[in-house]
Amino acid sequence: FVAGIKFKAPVVWATWTAATALLLFATATPVATDFAPLLLVLMVGEVSSSAGMLGGLLSTMSAIALLLAASNLHRLDNVALYLGILGMGWLVGYLMRIQQQLMEQQQRAQAALATHAAADERRRIAREVHDVIAHSLSVTLLHLTGARRGLQQDRDIDDAVEALEQAERLGRQ
Repeated sequence: FVAGIKFKAPVVWATWTAATALLLFATATPVATDFAPLLLVLMVGEVSSSAGMLGGLLSTMSAIALLLAASNLHRLDNVALYLGILGMGWLVGYLMRIQQQLMEQQQRAQAALATHAAADERRRIAREVHDVIAHSLSVTLLHLTGARRGLQQDRDIDDAVEALEQAERLGRQ
């Protein structure tokens, strides 16, 4: 877990349940500390957060069965406390699962908003480029019209050349 490796819920359930069963039943004396039930609580929380409600409930039921078996064999005292803590482990795992799902939804919504914002920005830039080009083309056409009229009506070559030079300069810009 520290390395960031994600384990499958059935693997976590099987290994942690087996480890707890070894601690509860394979020792010579009854378990005096709370380490074995703590493993079950952590296992239930982890499985509930990664496998959802059904997986969490199944892991909780198997943990309850293990705790009750250990209590019936007088290997574990104060089983009611452990059962309550086990329920809290399931609840915390389930709430973590809901939190993960909400975070994933939020990330998808933010990604959709970012895509939408980028598309809006592209449309805005396209409108501005269109406006600039349309304005430049209009002015260029005015210069060309002025040059044509200067040649047709006034026969003023200098004005026509100047208008054509301005249209050329504007086109290059």
